[in-house]
Amino acid sequence: MRISRLTAALSLTTLLSLVPGLGMAQSFHCISDSSSCTAANNLSWSLSGRSLIIKNNAADASFIRSVHFDNGSGMSVLGVTGWTGSAVAFRKAETMGENVLPGGLPVGFFPDVSWTAEGSVYRDIQKNGVGAGESITFDLTGVSEKNLINGTLRVGVQLEGLTDTKGGYASISLVTVPKPGTYVLLLGSLFGGLLLLGAGAGAVAARHHRNEERHA
Repeated sequence: MRISRLTAALSLTTLLSLVPGLGMAQSFHCISDSSSCTAANNLSWSLSGRSLIIKNNAADASFIRSVHFDNGSGMSVLGVTGWTGSAVAFRKAETMGENVLPGGLPVGFFPDVSWTAEGSVYRDIQKNGVGAGESITFDLTGVSEKNLINGTLRVGVQLEGLTDTKGGYASISLVTVPKPGTYVLLLGSLFGGLLLLGAGAGAVAARHHRNEERHA
């Protein structure tokens, strides 16, 4: 039985690791069909009190061009409160085009409010964006880490300045929570796995009991 319990514990740990937010670093999920989606592994978010910190550790030429918020009831974004990197400069989105996350529609991402890097030409937008090794902080109200993990608040990021596998320019979109239904599948796998573990443990216990009766 000791071996069975150890196996069950290890299996449970593996299953829990499939669910974001349970013992894992908080990350973004790429929603673009691009070979540059590996850059998603280098963006992270963290929530400290009311401060949401988004950090870019992607390639040197990369920069976060815009940040979008799909808020739940009672949630709001008051604005940018800080950053690392002397050139970072963001403003609240003013036009309908600026308030759209590319590729967000297929995953049901509809921003309520957005911020974009300052500038009317690309070089200025790149300079004022959140570059490699830099971060930007937003002040949120009515929000907890649970909201970001379960998708009642979703944050989208447009990351630009990337290079695709053919050496061309690439831009990708990322969100804190992937398309609807993904977590349902993950949780289904988790609880389905737990049921299998329980059934397996029960079978082992019954077999052990029968062996004891034979040798009694």
